[in-house]
Amino acid sequence: MKLYDDYKDGRIDRDLYKQRAEKISVQLDEIKRKIEDAENSKKLLEQNELSDKIKLKDFLGIQKFDTEKLREIIKVIRVHSQDEIEIEWNFDDIFSEQR
Repeated sequence: MKLYDDYKDGRIDRDLYKQRAEKISVQLDEIKRKIEDAENSKKLLEQNELSDKIKLKDFLGIQKFDTEKLREIIKVIRVHSQDEIEIEWNFDDIFSEQR
């Protein structure tokens, strides 16, 4: 609004007003694009999270796993020592909040 007031009050000429208005318009378009990109990324993350939860629910009730199902849910198993192993899941660690 200040830009228009400066133009209206004669503090800047028409060409400078148009130049600055165009620059602001370009900046606004860039901000809108970034907001849209962020919203799309958020939707994709939410969809992936929901998909992971649905997949995980399918496995929670299983009493016995076969090799194929284990490969679906386990990304990697690291053996650090005889008493310590680390399992990296293909899902978020649902127990991490309980630790």
